[in-house]
Amino acid sequence: MSKEIFLVEDDIDHAELITTFLKVDGITNEIVWFKDAESSIERLNEIEHKNDITGNIIPALIIIDLKLPRMDGFQLISHIRTEYTPKFWYF
Repeated sequence: MSKEIFLVEDDIDHAELITTFLKVDGITNEIVWFKDAESSIERLNEIEHKNDITGNIIPALIIIDLKLPRMDGFQLISHIRTEYTPKFWYF
């Protein structure tokens, strides 16, 4: 099973376009779309909890829109880097 790619993008048209570009370039990973920072944090919390129990894997890549509502992309990156292990992430 390949690692997931997280796509955090509030605009569905942009999310579909990015997904299409990735697929055309031969990316076979599952792309998981989140419409806001908060929902991606919920998923990362689930992964972190499962990792403690099962050794679940982190996403291969996180693609983040910098202009998200409420919590913007820069705030999300900062949150991820300080709250989750490993401390080295690909954005």
